Order: sequence, then C-alpha cells, then structure tokens
Amino acid sequence: MKIPDRTDYLIFGGIFLLANKLQFVGDKMVEGLSTKQWFLLRTIMDLPCDPPPTISQIARDMDSTRQNITKMLEKMEREGIVTIEENESDHRSRRIRITESGLRQARQAAENAQGWKTPARQKWRYSSGTVLKALCKSCIISFTVWKCKGVLF
Repeated sequence: MKIPDRTDYLIFGGIFLLANKLQFVGDKMVEGLSTKQWFLLRTIMDLPCDPPPTISQIARDMDSTRQNITKMLEKMEREGIVTIEENESDHRSRRIRITESGLRQARQAAENAQGWKTPARQKWRYSSGTVLKALCKSCIISFTVWKCKGVLF
C-alpha cells in the first residue's frame, strides 16, 4: 500500500485498514457469530437485564441507529442468538433477551480470544502495536496541524 502524502488520508485509511483486519480476524473466532454480532451481543450483556434493554437503548450505547441495530437483531433472532419481545410498559418499543445459545457463543468468543496470548501470535501483536503507535502519532500530528490551520476547535 502506497503511503499517501496527506496525513488525513493516512489517518482515515489506517483506521479503515486496522478495522478491516480486526473484523477479518474476529469473524473467524466464533463459528456462526460475526464480529459485529459479537459486539452487539457484548453490548447487550453489559446493559442491565431487569428489565431487558430496548433496541433504542442498545443503539444509543453502540452509537448506531435503531434501524441498523434492529436489522442485526432480527438476523440474530432468526439464528437463535437473541429473542425480541414486546415491551409491556411501551408497546412502541421492543426488548431484547440473549438466548442460551447466544450465551454459549459469547462464552466461546471469550475462550477463543485467549488464544491471542500464544507465542505464535506474539509477532502479529508486536507488528500491530507498532502500526498502532505510528497511527496514533500520525493522528496527533494531523490534529495539531488542523488545529493550527483553524480546521478544528
């Protein structure tokens, strides 16, 4: 990949590249559960469960739209990962519960994540850490330049 001359391209390109690599690796960690589905499942698990969270609460926590979260949840419901229930206190919204199968898949994802600590992956982690440090340094430089030019703040 050619490194662009403009650092703002480097920042956004680097972020997208890193996100794609993380998603690619994450999608292989758990059979039947994508990285985005895992993140959604993890968010639901972190929210109070009595009463179960609404789709709007989940979307707000994930900084996403209700429509996007609904689409993902409907697919996960068809796969038996969650259930979508009517909200007794507000019939305009729906509440989400994680199924036993969803909990098993979340536990499997957590167990598989432990494999990242093996020596075989040390080189990948080191090189990724180096790339991440360079990306952060580039971000700081770009933000400083943008601030001086009056683009930020």
